[in-house]
Amino acid sequence: MGAGPEALVAAGATDRLRARGHDVREHEVEPTSPWRAELRTAFELHRQIATTAAAALADGRVPLLLAGNCSGTIGMLAALQAGLTTTPRLRVGLVWFDAHGDFNTPDIDPWGFRDGQGLAMAVGRCWQALTSTVPGFAPLPEQRVLLVGARALDDAEESALRTSRVTWLPRRPREIGTPSAPASSSSRQTSTSCTCMSTSTCATPRSPPRTATPSPMA
Repeated sequence: MGAGPEALVAAGATDRLRARGHDVREHEVEPTSPWRAELRTAFELHRQIATTAAAALADGRVPLLLAGNCSGTIGMLAALQAGLTTTPRLRVGLVWFDAHGDFNTPDIDPWGFRDGQGLAMAVGRCWQALTSTVPGFAPLPEQRVLLVGARALDDAEESALRTSRVTWLPRRPREIGTPSAPASSSSRQTSTSCTCMSTSTCATPRSPPRTATPSPMA
């Protein structure tokens, strides 16, 4: 899907981090099954991401995922959630930076594009049987999600987003109406661990696109 990870590695991202004194360990996740199919292979990778990131967290490290599709976030969320047994008062939140809403589900998606359903998966709106196979994953409460910059949505997708509890902050609110209001928190004693997901569709025109699905309004 996206060529961003390869572009970052080729540009020397890892070497630059090491030059600044960071201890960086690289781990490439590859499907092991000889039978490749979109759903089967995607969720195999999500499971591998979850176990690899969880191991990094258990070792006191900070996992950073460079992936070619948005739904890989499922594995990162699962890794954080798996650690809740040792830190039960930790809440997991999600900030999703994307020009697309990624809030489609199979029932409303006119394109049949799984990668446009990543955020909907994260909050449990679709593919529940498969997301349940990812170790540690549980659907994230919608009020813990902040969607930033989404501006290219299908009609049914936008309707679903507006009636959800996800907080939506578009790039230009005057262009697509008033975003949903931020949800308030009633607990001051519970800390939040936040996962950020960003795609190159949020790039400005001066930034070379590294995705097969750039937004024409980027």
